[in-house]
Amino acid sequence: MASRQEPIPEGWEPVSGHHHHAGLININETCYQNSVLQALFHIPAFITILTVEGPQCKKNPCTSLLCAVYSVFCEMKKNKTVSPTAITSLYPLHFKLFQLGRQEDAHEFLVQFVEIISSELQSRILQRLEGDPAVDIIPATYRCFGGLLGLTGICSCKSIHEVDDFYLHLFMPLSHDTNSIQRGIEQLLNETEDVLHDCEACKKKMAIFHNSVKVKYYPQYLVVQFPKES
Repeated sequence: MASRQEPIPEGWEPVSGHHHHAGLININETCYQNSVLQALFHIPAFITILTVEGPQCKKNPCTSLLCAVYSVFCEMKKNKTVSPTAITSLYPLHFKLFQLGRQEDAHEFLVQFVEIISSELQSRILQRLEGDPAVDIIPATYRCFGGLLGLTGICSCKSIHEVDDFYLHLFMPLSHDTNSIQRGIEQLLNETEDVLHDCEACKKKMAIFHNSVKVKYYPQYLVVQFPKES
């Protein structure tokens, strides 16, 4: 299967040219959502994706999260305070595990948010390509907030395989020995358990050994989540 990586938008104007520092109303304990949105609205690549893809949808009514976020962003350019009801109204459809009126985790919301937006982008791009099933689309949002691990495995049939594994987050250890992101990733990869993948040659499960895992590329934007206190 061919793979097509959507390029991360470059050459945008400074964020200050797009963002007007508007506030978002906290609807039913959704401050976690608003904090994620405010952070994303300060990322130039995300703003470019939003302003390019948002106006292209002509559905009415529309249940796209991307369109809802775009409409809230447009309102924030015109008003000092905005109600994000266009997004919260889609919770029953897109965020079924999140309950309005209950405090939720901002990082969990971000992960779900990126996955939904990426899926919608993938569908739109495939439509432009007339639904070519031979093309595996990697949306720009995944390139912004995710990375790629390269895994090497040796099957019992002696075949050597390289497998790419996308990641949206890595759970790195925190200790006095972890004094950098790079060191944390090294420790994480050393502690990774063996993974099984299908061997294309003999169709059996082959082992991906943890000491053969490498980071092929890192996210362009780093999101750091510190563990909650127990």
